[in-house]
Amino acid sequence: DEKGLRWRVGCCEAVSFPPRYRVAAVDTMNCCDSSQPSSQRTSRAISHAHQEPDMYQQHKPNGRSTAFPSPRVIGAALALGVASAPAVACDAAYTTTGPAYCFLSEVGGCANLPAFLAAHQPIFPVTLVIDQQCPAISQTLVLPGRMTLAGVGRDGEGALLFQNLGLNVPAIAVAPGQGNIEIRDLLIRYISAVPRGIGLRLNGNHMISMNGVRIDRFNVGVEGTDSYSIVINQSNISDNRTNLYLGHQANSWRVRDSILGRALGWSVIVRGPNNDVLFDGNRLESNQLGGFQLFTLGTVLSNNRLEFNGQAGAWHGVDVRPTAQETRILSNIFSTDNINDTGADTRCAFNINVAEPASCL
Repeated sequence: DEKGLRWRVGCCEAVSFPPRYRVAAVDTMNCCDSSQPSSQRTSRAISHAHQEPDMYQQHKPNGRSTAFPSPRVIGAALALGVASAPAVACDAAYTTTGPAYCFLSEVGGCANLPAFLAAHQPIFPVTLVIDQQCPAISQTLVLPGRMTLAGVGRDGEGALLFQNLGLNVPAIAVAPGQGNIEIRDLLIRYISAVPRGIGLRLNGNHMISMNGVRIDRFNVGVEGTDSYSIVINQSNISDNRTNLYLGHQANSWRVRDSILGRALGWSVIVRGPNNDVLFDGNRLESNQLGGFQLFTLGTVLSNNRLEFNGQAGAWHGVDVRPTAQETRILSNIFSTDNINDTGADTRCAFNINVAEPASCL
């Protein structure tokens, strides 16, 4: 009914969800002895000490209140596979009271996505779930601060597919001066024949995290300038002309446990000037010109795997340029690749299957 679907959870306990919660119908479960009178079953279900209520009231600044299922009820529903994350109307009045989930399919779909984001600048503290495949985006999507942009699996239903971008036009950017953004479980791809555009551009944006994201077929996968404390984790940024480009003051970046492969040029360019950049536990494979090209201060490469990089050049897994200072290359495993070091105060140690240059011992 209009108050939401009724279903059973726990010990045959009837619960009513408001419409903003997506709930599938559930048959009566044999979760308690149906031979007992209903009054006894209900009593037993709520007899535990300190049992939290089924519903909470959320009070809004305008004096209204909205009922929400408690974490206990939501947890039981998720465990049974009958409820998904709450879908709410993404109105400004609601989002000022706390985090919310929005679903692209419920806010106008792919055609409305650029306008929807533009209408919620500069800060929009919600999780926007891309639950559709958007096949032909031809403009930059600008994310507001404090947003989480989530897909439904890296190669699942949710995907942002771009076309007809200029060579260095970003597919996704962040509003000027904004940060505290997460992008997760999402496919971001350029679908025109020739790699163009920048998958994600960060310029003056701090505290951005990417988890389980795939970005491919752009001119540059991720580009960062004047952006601090960026985390890329368990992602796949591959098949771009350059997978990662770190420019001026791209400081305190952490790239971990990710795949950075098959670039048409260098996979990773740390151009700087910047400092305090860590690449740990990544796999770089089959990048045409090489794996890492380093120009700056204090880059640390540790526990990475480098294989078949530089086949169009000199098989450089790591190329430390003359402007680079105090680079650390530690405990990496190499296949066919080598280390080229013309930097200052480079240190190499515990690397496997590579002749470490005398300059960095």
